[in-house]
Amino acid sequence: HAYPHAFILFIGCALVLFCDRRGCGPADQAAKRDIIAILLNAIGILLMLVPTARSMHVTWLLPLLAVRPTAPWLVLSLTTGLALMIRPGEGHAAWNTTLRLLEWAPVYVVCVREFIVILKRSSTGRATQQVSTVAVVIPARNEAKSIGRCVDAAMCSTEVEEVIVVDGGSTDDTVDRAMSRGAGVVHHDVAPHEGGGRGGQIAAGLAVAHADVVAIVHADTQIPGWGPAEMCRVLNRQPDVIGGALGCIIDGRGWRYQVLNAANDFRAALLGVSFGDQVQFFRRRPITERSRFPAIPLMEDVELSKRMTDMGRHVFLFGVARVSPRSWEANGAKRAAMIICLVATYLLKRLVGKPDALRMYQRYYGKRD
Repeated sequence: HAYPHAFILFIGCALVLFCDRRGCGPADQAAKRDIIAILLNAIGILLMLVPTARSMHVTWLLPLLAVRPTAPWLVLSLTTGLALMIRPGEGHAAWNTTLRLLEWAPVYVVCVREFIVILKRSSTGRATQQVSTVAVVIPARNEAKSIGRCVDAAMCSTEVEEVIVVDGGSTDDTVDRAMSRGAGVVHHDVAPHEGGGRGGQIAAGLAVAHADVVAIVHADTQIPGWGPAEMCRVLNRQPDVIGGALGCIIDGRGWRYQVLNAANDFRAALLGVSFGDQVQFFRRRPITERSRFPAIPLMEDVELSKRMTDMGRHVFLFGVARVSPRSWEANGAKRAAMIICLVATYLLKRLVGKPDALRMYQRYYGKRD
């Protein structure tokens, strides 16, 4: 039974290599990615419909994750691995049937979700012009201790055309230190109920940016030098990708930070919801021309993730931007619980109406400003 699957994999790989060797212009790149997407989708559908497909056959196809790391393939790799670990073997027909259902049911659920997303997705058009420059927007307030390292790390990449620090009313040396490192500064000292907060700061920076791609970097984050180049490479090779998140690791020692890093990766890769400290990035023109960036006090990163899903595919790059552990060192468990509660509340209320981001801001930070 394995031979048909091996033949399908061989033909698929041959077509992928054939497509990658043809053309180098933007239009050719778009056509190549279309063919690869159709091919991988066809293999996935065939795999789900063939009754003789087994876990060991699926493992041969898992390298395709490197070409198309979408949620259905990721879920399939997870359930297949678990099934191989606990499969009881021959003589347990009823249990094998149950295990097979548990192995494939999540994949079908995720596929249905992806289909619904595609139906809801607005057309953004194909990217016929390649991207080559990145604007780094850094929302900051009283970040004198970390803003210098953040700006220096962003400027290490040749793709970064502009670094824009948006100051939300600092009372320390944040502005002077940012300017001394060569960053442009935008002042946005506005109350949250009047368009302030982190989302309002980022929107103010986005309004003056001119680069092809915008990357949002928090002041306590140091983006790797290869990060902007990788963003441009992914966007140029996949015209249907509107943006995504680079990924980060909390720069602290101990098992709790490892758990947080794994949970962050899982949420962004499988649920499609990235946080601001994971370095979100997107094509500037589609977002600005359609006024799709959410200028809300809090949860702007969650809302941006959902809006990017509506506009096109977005990706998670499993990057290693380094985030200071300072916000987790005191009351880390309490903070994590509050974030989970706020995000869950926001997503649930978003299904039935418009969440109150201002109230969430006041709950998270206290009624300052």
